[in-house]
Amino acid sequence: MQILVVDDDPDLAQLLSLQLHSEGYRTQIAHDGMTAIELARALSPNLVILDVTMPQMSGYETCQRLREFMRRYGEFKMRVPVVAVPSSYAKVTETELREAGINVVIYANHLLRSAYPAMIKTAKSILEHERAHEAGEYCMSIDQILEL
Repeated sequence: MQILVVDDDPDLAQLLSLQLHSEGYRTQIAHDGMTAIELARALSPNLVILDVTMPQMSGYETCQRLREFMRRYGEFKMRVPVVAVPSSYAKVTETELREAGINVVIYANHLLRSAYPAMIKTAKSILEHERAHEAGEYCMSIDQILEL
């Protein structure tokens, strides 16, 4: 399976590409929308993972152009899913992404970043008390986690 990773942050794109490669996927990286469109035409990827906010051409606009390319030229053998991984989600709504043809939105970046304040509180409590007991108030129980 060929996956096109599109992100203007070279480190994030490389990290995601390496992770996918370690899972057995072939990957290609584009750091901007125009390159993504050119690679999509050349490679006919099975999946596109797209950063939503990029300079020059946003992921939103890139997705629209990719979808238009797929409609006009019909060069893709199957409908290619597009997964958005927004790094600055405040600017584009999920409805706008869906209307642009994005199939899946992954909020991992925001979920991870929102977890850090609780981790810092927990770490400070453990360091201050030299044990984890007092940090329990910042933690979910195993039962709560299993019920998620």
